[in-house]
Amino acid sequence: MNITQKEEKNTISEAEKGILREYETMIVIDYSIGEEQVQGVIEKFKSLIEKNATFESMDIWGRRRLAYPINYKNEGFYVLINFFSNPEFPQELERIYKITEQLLRTIIVKKNKIFQKKTEICDQKQEGSEK
Repeated sequence: MNITQKEEKNTISEAEKGILREYETMIVIDYSIGEEQVQGVIEKFKSLIEKNATFESMDIWGRRRLAYPINYKNEGFYVLINFFSNPEFPQELERIYKITEQLLRTIIVKKNKIFQKKTEICDQKQEGSEK
């Protein structure tokens, strides 16, 4: 067994260590599908994120005119979601975005904050509410 094999054996992925990263995702939903279906798409992704990550906040920007037509559409419904998750979940979320036809554009951005455990997130929220 050489040194590289020992290193590979001893390395632990970030998910196994319990490291959570902060992410932000923006989705632009095709507004021509109707108000009820737009709300359904929002709930679908909110529940998916709550199930697989720690949901932090959601900011609904609402219906906006697009800067340029996307698939011959001029309006979109913008939603911004912040969450904490292990590094593997955003890849799965991106895959689901790609197969969802109601979405015009999406982006997932990794922020700089890293947390060791979920308990740190809870502790910070409690400290903020005590002040």
